Amino acid sequence: MAQQINKLIGYCTLTLESGEVIPMKFGFAAITDFCEHFQIKSSEIYTKLFDFVDQETEVEQDGQMVKVTEKFPVVKQPGRFLPAVLWCGANYVNQFEGGPGYRLIDAANWIDEIGGPGSDQLNNVYVAFFKAIRNGGSPPKESNLPPEIKEQQKKKENQSEESH
Repeated sequence: MAQQINKLIGYCTLTLESGEVIPMKFGFAAITDFCEHFQIKSSEIYTKLFDFVDQETEVEQDGQMVKVTEKFPVVKQPGRFLPAVLWCGANYVNQFEGGPGYRLIDAANWIDEIGGPGSDQLNNVYVAFFKAIRNGGSPPKESNLPPEIKEQQKKKENQSEESH
């Protein structure tokens, strides 16, 4: 009898044009497969797979809107990155439930079937994937993010603590 996946943590789905639902789960095993695919450590995901570009945003400070420049991560090779994300999450669930698993080419085809890399369906996938990186992919003790990003994260955490 096939096991059932825990759908509470790191779980999401894609619904293909045919109506087929592809379940995905992102946790330690899926992130490990992802890292093995790219031959990197989980702590290197942001430093090896992303560039950081400046992005201007406006924030309220002392009752006035102030422009702030933040670093925004942009994936270096979206054509390799996105299929690998989909594959690692879906392959884990499929094998966990007793299936034969998926191939990377299957994941690339799903991207076409859901309307491309800009599909709204991918929002939940990205959220689950990046939460897994933060929570299970590598210990939060030491980050390999550039110092500017670390400082911005600290500022955001302090601002959110002050607003509560």
